[in-house]
Amino acid sequence: MSIKPTIINAYSLEDFYFQTIYNTIKNGREIIIKKPDMEDTLRWQLDFLVGNIQNPGIKPLLPRMPESSSIPNPVDDNYIDNNLQYYMTDTINPNEEYTYGQFLSWQIEWCIKHYKKYPSTRHCYMQVGIPEMLKGYDENPVKHSPCLRSVDTCIKYNSLIFHIVFRSWNIWSAMPANLACLQLVKEYMADSIGIKDGPMFISCIKAGLSNDVFQLAQDRTRLNRNDYINLIKK
Repeated sequence: MSIKPTIINAYSLEDFYFQTIYNTIKNGREIIIKKPDMEDTLRWQLDFLVGNIQNPGIKPLLPRMPESSSIPNPVDDNYIDNNLQYYMTDTINPNEEYTYGQFLSWQIEWCIKHYKKYPSTRHCYMQVGIPEMLKGYDENPVKHSPCLRSVDTCIKYNSLIFHIVFRSWNIWSAMPANLACLQLVKEYMADSIGIKDGPMFISCIKAGLSNDVFQLAQDRTRLNRNDYINLIKK
């Protein structure tokens, strides 16, 4: 079996979202997810997702479903206002295992200061999580470790660029929510440094759609996976 990377060149976050769903329905492999004490679930998963978003700051940052459809928006309209702090500050509630901001907040400020001194630096690679978090799965197999693992950054052509790496990704709702907030992080950093906001590059080796949104994804793209699979078999 050959591994097939899916490379998506997108104009905006909304364009990237639609193209990723479309490609996952057509090209995602159907796999069974097994978890202790839980029912098996199906997932359509891309072998390797690579994305290039040239204008991620174009509004709206969150995707919206066509007004003529009955498909609910994948992310609540208030998500950014309620959750941006969990990407940019070390705020964490007692019932939370971690937040991205717990790791990123000080790195964001450090990178801003470093870029002001050394615009051509190659040091500003922000990491999420620590290796020891893997040991949590030994105690609790359904424990969570961060899906976002790193945000590499650089300044090119007087613009701040992000390369975002995810360990695993729920394409339907988590992906657009994550990217919208990370775009605002990028805009904040670029403005603080005094440069332009630039493009995003994305990579994930385990991005997929779970079975509870299979029908919604097909309705949104007007693509029937079964018809496509049957066509390929012929």
